[in-house]
Amino acid sequence: MFKSLKRLLVASGILLCVQGALAQDGRVDRPQVKVGDAWTYQYSDNWKKLPNATFTHSVTEANESRIKVAVLNTASKERFMDATYSTDWNTYALAGVTYNPAVNDYNFPLTAAKSWKSIYTYKRADGGETRCEQTATVAGIERVAVPGGTFDAVKIVINGSWRWTSGGAYNGSFTKTIWYARDPKRWVKIVYADFDAQGNPFANETWEMVSHKLAN
Repeated sequence: MFKSLKRLLVASGILLCVQGALAQDGRVDRPQVKVGDAWTYQYSDNWKKLPNATFTHSVTEANESRIKVAVLNTASKERFMDATYSTDWNTYALAGVTYNPAVNDYNFPLTAAKSWKSIYTYKRADGGETRCEQTATVAGIERVAVPGGTFDAVKIVINGSWRWTSGGAYNGSFTKTIWYARDPKRWVKIVYADFDAQGNPFANETWEMVSHKLAN
């Protein structure tokens, strides 16, 4: 199961109060992430219907250019993978796969109706490469309930396409919806779906925050 989950990732105490998403001027700035910040997420496979799994993401390094995160299987405490992000939470490396440039899911500050496009290539585990193009748009503020609480979150809708540039002739499309909340300094929910050129699903998964703990 976990090997399949890593492949899908590449292709990607309950709080009783509502957590704020926006500053008073209606924008969300880049978070100030610290070593020791941690978030626990529940993963659900909506396509293959695999058993749910829970993972804890802990920041092991944070400087002016990079954020490094160790991901542990919450149940077994075993290290599941490592990840490297920009200070905007854009992915440089994940589960042994590298992205060039980083996957531009975020473009801080986040403001109403802001939209941006990006093109990136990632090297797959089999040595091949995939080229992706995507457009991300801030769709507004949405109140979202997850196991870790209820948040007024910035909703980012991403639509994109992918094409293998080596290792085979395959192409398709993907959608990703991110709910990012200011106070936990990270996303609280992600829904991702991946399709081949005929519209057949490759993946359909959901990540929801179960808890978070920020360093002092």
